[in-house]
Amino acid sequence: MAEPTTPVALIYRELMERWEELKNLGRWLDSRLRIAVVGAAETMPGELYRALCGQPKAEVTTLEPTGSGWTVAASFELSEVPGLGRLGGAAADERALGYLVEADAVLLAVPVLQRPGAIE
Repeated sequence: MAEPTTPVALIYRELMERWEELKNLGRWLDSRLRIAVVGAAETMPGELYRALCGQPKAEVTTLEPTGSGWTVAASFELSEVPGLGRLGGAAADERALGYLVEADAVLLAVPVLQRPGAIE
């Protein structure tokens, strides 16, 4: 059976390889992988997180939906970020930046202008 080559599968494999590297270093041996997703996504941010990481034990914090997608500010385990709530306003921007600094991985989600099947 051939290895999956979809973008999601490749990203997932890369994340897991990086996670193994971190575990081997012993730095985050007992913690969970913390991923921040930033940018516009065509689907709900929770669905994007699940597509990348399987069924997460995580909460996704979003801004209000804009246009056809959602703006994802950060996604973390609640145990990692006590009191995580909805983001909005200048104070939230500073808080979101703090989440990004603490993340083990940051993913940039951009809207797809054309579906791959539509490109000729």
